[in-house]
Amino acid sequence: MIYATGYVTIIENPQVKLRKKYKRKYFSLEFLEEEKETSSVKVKYAYTAFLPRSYECRFLEDYTGKIKPFIERQVSKRVISLQVTHLNYVSEEAMRKLKRNKRT
Repeated sequence: MIYATGYVTIIENPQVKLRKKYKRKYFSLEFLEEEKETSSVKVKYAYTAFLPRSYECRFLEDYTGKIKPFIERQVSKRVISLQVTHLNYVSEEAMRKLKRNKRT
């Protein structure tokens, strides 16, 4: 697995109630700020994502192009900007330990 963190800005409909936290099995968003416009709302979140490994990516930096499509699939919204602050390899065993520690 690939551990990625950073910031993402998503366009929302102004009538939609904003979510402060968004958690999935391998993905989470935490609300930072919003910017209202006439026809939309730009919402900035801090994200944490665990991406599956890909045979197409030889180096860790190659995964930066995989993060935006992964986030768009998870939230079903349009991502307008994405900043990657951290990338690292994580083993499946370490993932299980992280999940176990968060529950306690």
